[in-house]
Amino acid sequence: MSPARPAVEPPGLRIRYDADLLEAAVEAVLRHGGGDRTLAERWRRAADRIYAGYPDPQSRRAAFHGLHARLFDEMGCAAPLRAAAAGLDGHVAEVLVGRAWTSAEEGADLDARLRTVRLRLLPARFASLPDLEVFLRHEFGHVQDMLDERFSYGREAEALPGATSRLLGERFGCLWDCSVDGRIARAGGRPLHTLRELEERCARLFPALPPGGVATVVRRLWEGERPAYPVLLHWAAEPAALAAWVGCSPLGSAAGRPPGAPCPLCGFPTHAWAGEVEEEVQEMIRADFPAWRPEDGACARCLEAYALRLTAGSGLTARWGG
Repeated sequence: MSPARPAVEPPGLRIRYDADLLEAAVEAVLRHGGGDRTLAERWRRAADRIYAGYPDPQSRRAAFHGLHARLFDEMGCAAPLRAAAAGLDGHVAEVLVGRAWTSAEEGADLDARLRTVRLRLLPARFASLPDLEVFLRHEFGHVQDMLDERFSYGREAEALPGATSRLLGERFGCLWDCSVDGRIARAGGRPLHTLRELEERCARLFPALPPGGVATVVRRLWEGERPAYPVLLHWAAEPAALAAWVGCSPLGSAAGRPPGAPCPLCGFPTHAWAGEVEEEVQEMIRADFPAWRPEDGACARCLEAYALRLTAGSGLTARWGG
């Protein structure tokens, strides 16, 4: 990361911004955010003075960092971060805000000592500060759960089978999002995801749940008490337990999975579910994916890869595909 600078922050809590993020956020606001056109003119005049007065690249870079930091504050970009971080004051020591290059990189993480929050944001989010505030409230809602001992964050995580962690991680994240956004909505805030969006996501990730079961899961998580981390993890790994929690029966076979649901092995959406899996192939799959069961099914491409391994008598790993 480039050198970071502190912002005006809640007492006791330091918020530090990556210099690259400050520059890109200012550019995003000037380009897409509308607002006061005099800011763009001021930036151009200040940039001209910097180019004229700082021939040395290092001193010029430092001058631009100062310019972007001032404009970042004047544009109000720091306000949503200060407001969202205020709820963490007294629990963490600092928030480090860096630049995300893709949406997959965005989000907030808590370090192992539970003292530093690392937040990555796409610069384009600063073009709409109300939407940024919604995103931050959601992300810091997760952080507040992590800091709550009753949530038991991280416990039993070692039980998550490494080979299937991608799909189970998506399932776990969906269930946790339902709880976080529901609490935000009940508190009068605007949640990041709507109930309909969460139901669609839940249906895609838990194809063994009947439609009525999907809606009940989402609403109970949205409206009810927050389950602890180990409980959410267990439901992500065992959809049958999730179905039992809401009093419904999971669909009986992989053949009932909707087209486009994720394969439990490779994690990619598939429209080609494999049929019956031979016992020898089942043993090979379970060697790589201990939590897998025949009723979970597999995409035709994954099953073909395992069948080829069996035929060749090779110890090579399968090539995963969509």
